Amino acid sequence: MRASWLVVLVCGAAAAQDFKPATVLATQIYQRPKTSSTAEGVQIGATSVEMNLLTVVLDGYEITCEFETTADGVSAIELAVGADVPATLERARTQKADDHLLIKWSDNSVLTANVIRRKKAPRDRQAAD
Repeated sequence: MRASWLVVLVCGAAAAQDFKPATVLATQIYQRPKTSSTAEGVQIGATSVEMNLLTVVLDGYEITCEFETTADGVSAIELAVGADVPATLERARTQKADDHLLIKWSDNSVLTANVIRRKKAPRDRQAAD
């Protein structure tokens, strides 16, 4: 058990060195219907979850990602368009897995967001990066 924690700490320390400033281009919060169960054709427990869309420029790419608002209220609304946030791209190890954008918040906590789109940024946006 201790060895596994050591691996996590070492990997975390290595990832911390890779954080670079990413310029926030857009933020959006929306409600996504949460999956619910049905009983005899009647939907039970229909709820929604607050999702966050975030687009940043990092290393010459526009990266759009999404994440759930955390239990302690961390959301994209905290990020001002045009501001720089420390971030790093974590590439998936397999083709079936998603890439992730790791975002470091002002309290040094790190949030993992699923990358849903990545494209080469226009030259004018690359210069700002």
